[in-house]
Amino acid sequence: MVNIDQISSNIINNQIEYNSQDETLISSFEIDTKLDSTSYIEYSIYDLNNNLLNLNSNYNSYIIENDGQIAQSNEINKIVINPETDLENLGYNQGTYNVYYNILSRKVGSDIESLYISEISSDRTEIRLDSNNLTNATLQEQAENFIFERQESEYFLDFYINLGDNNLAIANNIQLNINENSFNTTILIKLYEPLPDNYNIKSELWVVTTVGNSLAYNVEFIEEPIIIEDSSPLQGPNFNLEINDQVNNSSLELSRSDIIKTSLSSSTDQINSLLNEKEISINIDYSNFSDFIHLSSAKTRLENFAYKVDLLEQHSASISTIESSITGPTSASSAVVGSKTIFQNKISNIITNFDHYEYTLYYESSSYAWPKTTSSPPYLLATSTSSAALAWLGSANESSDNYGGIALSSSRFDDENKDNLIYSIPQFLKDDPNNRQYELFINMVAQHYDNIWIYIKDVTEKFNSDNRLDYGISKDLVADAIRDFGVKLYQNNFSNNDLFTAFLGSTPEGSLFPFPNITSTLPTPTGFEYINTLISASNDYIPLDDVNKSLYKRLYHNLPYLLKAKGTIPGLRTLINSYGIPDTILKISEFGGKDKVNSNDWDLYSNNFNYAFNNNGNNFISSSFVLNSAWTGEILNTNLTSSNPSTVEFRFKSNETVPSNVSQSIFSIYSASILQSDLTLEYTGTGLTSASYSGATIDPNYQYATLKWTPDVIAGNSASISLPFFNKDWWSVMITSGSTNGFELTSANKLYNGNTGTSIGFISSSFIATGSWSQTTDAFFTTSSSQTAFSGSLQEIRYYNTILSKDSFKDYVMNPLSIEGNTINSSPNELAFRATLGSELDITISSSIHPKVTGSWALYSSSFTNTSNFGINSTPTYETNTEYFFQDQPAVGIKNRVTDKIRVEDNVLPPGDTLSSLQSLQQTPSVSSSYTPNVNYLEVAFSPQNEINDDINSQLGYFNIGDYIGDPSFRTNSNRIYPDLNTLRDEYFKKYTKEYDLFDFIRLIKYFDNSLFKMIKDFVPARTSLASGIVIKQHILERNRYKTPLVNQNTTIANYVDDSNVYNQSLTFQDITLKGTVKPQWNKFEEGTISNTSGGPGGSFNKFNSIGTTPYGPNGVGSENRFNLTQSFNESLTYLSGSINTIQDTQDEFYNGEFSGSQITVTQQNINPGCDPFKQINPQAYNVRGIRMYSQSIAGLASPGNSYNFGDFISNDNLPTEGYISIWYQNPDSIVLPGIDPNTQADDSVSG
Repeated sequence: MVNIDQISSNIINNQIEYNSQDETLISSFEIDTKLDSTSYIEYSIYDLNNNLLNLNSNYNSYIIENDGQIAQSNEINKIVINPETDLENLGYNQGTYNVYYNILSRKVGSDIESLYISEISSDRTEIRLDSNNLTNATLQEQAENFIFERQESEYFLDFYINLGDNNLAIANNIQLNINENSFNTTILIKLYEPLPDNYNIKSELWVVTTVGNSLAYNVEFIEEPIIIEDSSPLQGPNFNLEINDQVNNSSLELSRSDIIKTSLSSSTDQINSLLNEKEISINIDYSNFSDFIHLSSAKTRLENFAYKVDLLEQHSASISTIESSITGPTSASSAVVGSKTIFQNKISNIITNFDHYEYTLYYESSSYAWPKTTSSPPYLLATSTSSAALAWLGSANESSDNYGGIALSSSRFDDENKDNLIYSIPQFLKDDPNNRQYELFINMVAQHYDNIWIYIKDVTEKFNSDNRLDYGISKDLVADAIRDFGVKLYQNNFSNNDLFTAFLGSTPEGSLFPFPNITSTLPTPTGFEYINTLISASNDYIPLDDVNKSLYKRLYHNLPYLLKAKGTIPGLRTLINSYGIPDTILKISEFGGKDKVNSNDWDLYSNNFNYAFNNNGNNFISSSFVLNSAWTGEILNTNLTSSNPSTVEFRFKSNETVPSNVSQSIFSIYSASILQSDLTLEYTGTGLTSASYSGATIDPNYQYATLKWTPDVIAGNSASISLPFFNKDWWSVMITSGSTNGFELTSANKLYNGNTGTSIGFISSSFIATGSWSQTTDAFFTTSSSQTAFSGSLQEIRYYNTILSKDSFKDYVMNPLSIEGNTINSSPNELAFRATLGSELDITISSSIHPKVTGSWALYSSSFTNTSNFGINSTPTYETNTEYFFQDQPAVGIKNRVTDKIRVEDNVLPPGDTLSSLQSLQQTPSVSSSYTPNVNYLEVAFSPQNEINDDINSQLGYFNIGDYIGDPSFRTNSNRIYPDLNTLRDEYFKKYTKEYDLFDFIRLIKYFDNSLFKMIKDFVPARTSLASGIVIKQHILERNRYKTPLVNQNTTIANYVDDSNVYNQSLTFQDITLKGTVKPQWNKFEEGTISNTSGGPGGSFNKFNSIGTTPYGPNGVGSENRFNLTQSFNESLTYLSGSINTIQDTQDEFYNGEFSGSQITVTQQNINPGCDPFKQINPQAYNVRGIRMYSQSIAGLASPGNSYNFGDFISNDNLPTEGYISIWYQNPDSIVLPGIDPNTQADDSVSG
């Protein structure tokens, strides 16, 4: 649909018109306008802002009417134009346009043969025209013709200079000028108005006259609405939607006064102001005026706020006056209370109606907010007459003592703001002092439009996923933006708290702590938790509403990756991280896929947080090196023959990439203050951490150093290994010593972060056959009397009373918390000293925590004589440490948490160089049976049992639980326990001094946003069984055993109540022992030896599955069956040497699945045409109960005594029993049947 309206050509025509006074001086004449050969039409298209979109200088899309052309002169006097068609032909078929038809006649020059301006007079009303396109003769001819036409005209013939782009300027006179010297012809033209400034010398033009009036039209293309006629009515509401968790928690029924009740009126006013806001909160930087002011005045808005502050002070002063002047019982009278209420309501009304800028100035504390006299919320405003307020507000008046401040900044902003609406007022109105109220009104309107403007401006921020709360998409819109992507958001355990903690971040009393349901005083009320210490990452007042919306901002920021990785472990980890929970706290556990055979696969890994002792170059650790006598072999049955340990373990990490000292002492042993043994780290690298020139490579060995163990510093012999110890990674060290067998130094690290593998990185050992640390008394770490102290971190120092195996050391390298010994659970008898140094999070411990130091052991002992303490020479410094631990867990079935779920197996290629065109030589390896099945069970939860299981892994190491629960004798054992497993469990738990406190986990999880666990359900595959939140389960050493039923002839099978007695009496079954003789089928169910067979094919071909259908038969002379068939066939097999024919008679097809599910078509045509009547017999129609077969006595076919005669069968006296059909079976090998006399056949019998 199109609307076309004719409009004034002046709306879009750029030509200069005569003013009304000049028009009266020109005589009016009626003219007869015709289009001739010099005439043309300029067609132009404009948008509604008068921007030229298209210009056609030679428009010819008009239609000449039948009588509109004069044949003799070829002139046109009547045409038809179609603005709609003209627009559509140029592709303008949507929107609204103004089109202009300018009908002109060329007089001098044209758009192709144009003239140019060669001179312009000072007043720009006279111009000289010249041409490079026309010869002097042509220019002179056209000018003289036009001058002659004007002179002969009966009326004033005005004309125009056409400057292109539909720009016409009126000209009043024209004169031809010929230079007598150069014979150059030019034209002088007098203009009605000065030439526009945008046209200068060399601007091109031509001279035209108008032919009739110009035409202008407004054309609007109206889009027709799309009407869908096949729409169906809306269905009714679905009340089964599971949206309970997606809405807020319901609170108790409270009134408005209940939810805003507080002893602080300022908090009440602030809550009311927030509740009174009808709009969403837009992220605005109020320190930058241009971020929220576009049309209004910054200075006026600031002055308006200062005025409101003055009003608040006046009302507060009035209340204070009433309270101070009226005391005693009168102060409680209704008149006094009412007067105070009036002023209080005025205060509340002012604050409640603050706009967001005023709310920020009033309630926030910052450089751009009104000065406050308190440092924490709720803030108190400085009085308007205070020096702080006067200095902050300032003045734009240079003569003022307070010149400067925010008033000056706002005034300068207004002066530079060209969009300020006040500039649209005429100057004479602004100069009149009586119009100040009008200017204020204009600023009020401008502020209204500014509020609209900031929302329009914020539309573009919808897809700005900046995760900061006050940047990017508005915090009030981000939840809806997330839902737009199909992600559900859920309520959490903080969503039903009071309004003050939700919107102000403080309690109703105005403090940060304690929060609701928490108390810091005793006695603790019912339902409250006693907490007397505040531990917070921030001392700022953060509303819980902002906490929730900060979460949404992080989710929105990570949403592309969350949707892309949905259903994967990385996707879940990103979701958990978005909630601010690191993977060191909440772990994701998968189950199944454990390799039961490989004892060093480290298939469970996780990121862990702990601390590490850092010596800062001047601190050190010391301990005794003489073990308690309880650790000798006489008591604990070990190989320890001296009082010193047999194995020392620890781990270190250097602070430096390139050390400042080339030799540093890590571990040293003394005897009576005399250095005996020393472990040093000597730098052997180049020290160059960058290439010497562009294009060169860095020395690959610049991080390498030598770890040297000198057991006897006097003798000087040493064992050393070289590894990249200065790569700022953790390195584990083990030094072992026997009584006379020398020392072995071993060091290793792990190179992987849990994403690329689970194996040892570098590992190296060195042995020295001399030396002994017997008779040594003290050990020191990171210091030595002969070397510079090591600068770095230490963890997990251990002393063992036995030589530890390499496998146990590897587990220690991969899992620094591993304390396993050489056999299962031998560490309590082998680990004599353990200084964690922060690895178990407690940095206050200064004594060993080896298993037997505490607990319920029958014999437990300290590490050294009467003590297990170690010393640190000064206040220790601990640094945070985060790294991946890899556990070598026991094989316990589906209880195993397995992180390394990806297995890479190589395909098998047989040796040789022969290729086959018929079959691929590549063989896929069979699935290993050593792996436990994968299960669709996922655990994202806090579980105390996981902590216990990790410690079990660390203490016991790898073992197979089948050795403890797989005893075959359990089949006949009615116990409900596994004795060996229970013994192992009890031995492990002897080190515990108290039960695990489950309440600690409950207290922990209540401080996390529980909507996480609801969202996790949406981000796991549908087939996954998910456990989230808190999980209480069995640990890996706890197994319930089902009591095996033992059945005998007196087994109790039920109990019942005997009405005649008051007790239950057991019902026992009779003797259920079964006795009898087994008659095997193979011996025709006669007594004989039972034949054991396995397998068993089925189907219609099974009748041929016997030795009687083989080519050899049971007696080796051929098949023996009544069908005279053999189950064999010829087959041609193709080999590289050619084809070979062979007989397949193994009958494997019955067992290899060849006949499984086969569909065999016997025939597809009609058989035995003469039997058609019998094929249609419906036994049901004759009420037939069954069919009986009769035959002569033939061996193998009829049992003795069951022989029949055919004559008797067909006799009239032999009638079938009612309800049965009688059929005669004739063996093909028997004699031919005698002929049948039709007269003797019974009419009511059926035979075949």
